[in-house]
Amino acid sequence: MPVEYIIHRDNPVPIENYVEVEVPNFNQNTHETVINKKVLVEIVTERAVPVEKIIEAEVERLIENPIYIEQVVERPTPYDTIIEQIYDVIVENIVEVPVEKEIRIPVRTIIGAPVERTNLYQKDVIVDHNVIIPVEGTEITSHQEVLDEDLKQRIGINRVAFSDITNMNMDLRS
Repeated sequence: MPVEYIIHRDNPVPIENYVEVEVPNFNQNTHETVINKKVLVEIVTERAVPVEKIIEAEVERLIENPIYIEQVVERPTPYDTIIEQIYDVIVENIVEVPVEKEIRIPVRTIIGAPVERTNLYQKDVIVDHNVIIPVEGTEITSHQEVLDEDLKQRIGINRVAFSDITNMNMDLRS
């Protein structure tokens, strides 16, 4: 029996490729900063201030009957004086004012790069093609420019998006 068709069966073989992915290492260092704030401090010195208060009290009146003897009679006369002192006392008044701080931290998600697996196989493809041989003197070169404002605008938007993505990648690398 003659063989009219030769049948080839291709078995593609998977090949493992290892792709190295650089994972950025983030070092988190906390730094404490000292905030210097000027506070007005009043320095008060205490000084005693004497206050004189005159209190009148009734004193018994003694009427002397003069006896003409040479004798010196000494009698004490009471004087009631009260001295009051006023002291200024420093009292610390602490007023706590709650300060609300809102710290917004951008959330970044780091997703690993996708792993590409390429399956390669070789297959012969027979292509019929026509070769055009130019005849001398008939070559015509033409250039046609298309003016489309919508296309130009979309190209500009895509360039801006591409530059944003490259900047974000550079930030993630550093």
